[in-house]
Amino acid sequence: MILFLIISAIIAGVTYLWSARGFYSSLLNMVVTICSAVIAVGVWEPTAYWLMDQLTDQWLLDGVWGMALVVPFVIIQAVLSLAVNAVLRANVKVNSAADYVGGAVCGLVAGFMCAGIILQSGAMLRAKADAISEPMVIRESGSGAPVRSSGLLLPYDRMFGSLMSGLSSTTFSTGTPLASWRPQFADEPYLLRMGPSDMFLKYSYKPGDAKLKGRYTVGKDAQLPLKDLVGDSKPVKAINGEMVSPQSYVEGYVVQFGAGAREQGGQVVVGPGMFTLVMKNRQSDTVITAHPFAMVSQAKGESLDMGRWRFDTPEMYVSSAGAGSDPVMAFEFMIPRGDWVPMALYVRGIRHPLLDETVEPAKERAPSKQFASIAEYTDFYQGTGVIEFSGGTGQIVTEGSGKINTRRTEPGDLPLRDTNFIGDRFNKSYMNGLELDAKKQIINGEATLAAEAVLGVGTDKSLMVENFAAGDSSVIIRVDAGPKSRWFIRGDKSEGATGAPKLIDDKGQVFECIGYYYRRGNDIRVRFTPGRPVKEKSELPSISKTDDTIKFFLIFRVSLNAGIKQYAVGNTVLDELEPPLVYDKPQIPR
Repeated sequence: MILFLIISAIIAGVTYLWSARGFYSSLLNMVVTICSAVIAVGVWEPTAYWLMDQLTDQWLLDGVWGMALVVPFVIIQAVLSLAVNAVLRANVKVNSAADYVGGAVCGLVAGFMCAGIILQSGAMLRAKADAISEPMVIRESGSGAPVRSSGLLLPYDRMFGSLMSGLSSTTFSTGTPLASWRPQFADEPYLLRMGPSDMFLKYSYKPGDAKLKGRYTVGKDAQLPLKDLVGDSKPVKAINGEMVSPQSYVEGYVVQFGAGAREQGGQVVVGPGMFTLVMKNRQSDTVITAHPFAMVSQAKGESLDMGRWRFDTPEMYVSSAGAGSDPVMAFEFMIPRGDWVPMALYVRGIRHPLLDETVEPAKERAPSKQFASIAEYTDFYQGTGVIEFSGGTGQIVTEGSGKINTRRTEPGDLPLRDTNFIGDRFNKSYMNGLELDAKKQIINGEATLAAEAVLGVGTDKSLMVENFAAGDSSVIIRVDAGPKSRWFIRGDKSEGATGAPKLIDDKGQVFECIGYYYRRGNDIRVRFTPGRPVKEKSELPSISKTDDTIKFFLIFRVSLNAGIKQYAVGNTVLDELEPPLVYDKPQIPR
């Protein structure tokens, strides 16, 4: 109600202001405002992508979609207003009553456009679903599906979105109209703000944080019972609240997530509002959107076994299992039969085109797999079929690597150890540049620390920072890569390898290096960036081969119960661990 009153007050204020300025001035302002809004919406998506390439801080990325709309609008309106005022200087005198009424009408339109931009951009900020306004889209209690709700008392946001969509395909038509490519424009801010009640999720990914790897269909060519396609008897609903047609089939899309998609706890967390499939009918040009009713993902971090999960309750969100790099998931949409062509899949607002644009006109890409029976499909997703869309696990095979007999080697003599201890104990008041959780564990950041940050024995526990955050289903592995270590990062075998250090388990899953701890005297450096793994050795500190006073650990986050088999730098395996080391003890703050 408060937001409704604020928006109404803005519209009323703009209306009154321009009614007093007269019809002619108000008319020019209205035209300028409409043009500014349409242009701002037109450049909104490419502007957002450009900004994402420039920004690194997540709190800024989470505001990109809103900034990319309101900032161009303000700039364009200012430029157009100056240009119009410079060209059309003289006023036009009309009857005073008509002047007032005409000015008020034009002011009302301009006020509505300004309020629409403010409301749409404000709704695209990272916040809980109902923190800014009554949400236009909620997850229904009975089905778990995202469905439209009433929203504001007077739905300014939906009205503005409908107007922009209509203008994009009529008066201001382009080759890629908003109405065809982003028909969920008004709903999108509320879809992206959905999340579990006990977790505050990211609002934005960057392009490249999620990659589309393939498409499959179930029951498209051979009609299958809806209950078999769904997997249970619970309802599946479209965003308009209607039940999906019994004559539907499944469109599945396989997505691989990069490190930038991980939440603060280390997992990729997904729900149906984050994914929108846009389809267009060849015959009628009608456009529909769909959101996933189910997904397939890895069931346990230490195994490649996959599971299928239904988004059937409002609190049903799925986290990636373990800490393996680039987790792969498949998302399934229920589509009515008809001549529908997939246009685009949106993942966290990022568009992934589904048309083959190498031919003119662009045409539908054929699905990689088409399943005509549930049994055939079940064998596919319960095996490694989904993972194989991404090219497999990425296991590295290098002949001639060294070997470590882990049964005959004392744990203290191994170059790796399961511990989330940083390497020293620090005063939390000196941890500038490093983010801490409520338990004083480092969860993100990179910093050079002063010598006075190191605490001695017997220091007050409430001041002490000594751990990296492991996460619920993973553990921290610390690899000694200093001058005295067998795995010295500047050693002969490491020096000749290109790429980043990594650990590989006995299933071929790769675990990336997410940071390091370096200390040489009073030179102390800490990096712990789960969302930005080390990609090249050049990102690591330069270490002298002869200075054995240096303390240097590489930090890895690996899946709980995973069997670590190899240590590699790039594509060069330095050592095989025989038998693999299994880390099955959760790490808790000291």
